[in-house]
Amino acid sequence: WTAQGFSSNPGPGPINTGVSVSISGTALNAGSLSTTAGVAAVYVTTAPGSVSGGTRVDTDALATLDPCRSESVALSHAFTAGQAGTRWLVVQLDDTTTTTEYDESSGSNLASIGPFTVAVAGPALAVSASALE
Repeated sequence: WTAQGFSSNPGPGPINTGVSVSISGTALNAGSLSTTAGVAAVYVTTAPGSVSGGTRVDTDALATLDPCRSESVALSHAFTAGQAGTRWLVVQLDDTTTTTEYDESSGSNLASIGPFTVAVAGPALAVSASALE
């Protein structure tokens, strides 16, 4: 599996907790054999390029694909208060390792989106004239 063209809406930058981030891209079978069905997953991490130490927050099914075929992947996540700070969203194709890769360590099945600066949204406060009396 090769990750291609992954992006998010809204894009990286400042974001409040609770705001849903939509992630989309393409999973390509760049190999010479058909893949087996698998799973694409998105992780919240503190660094790009790895899911190690990250938290898996959403998944999408991957179909069996013939060589040189691709399919769309759609994932989403809303950051929580516990994820405040600088965070990355890292997509991992074949998250359950059902397809043997030519080079499992190449990282071609990963796509990093970020950084996001996650802030805890505070309550909306309003001051009325009667409250000042």
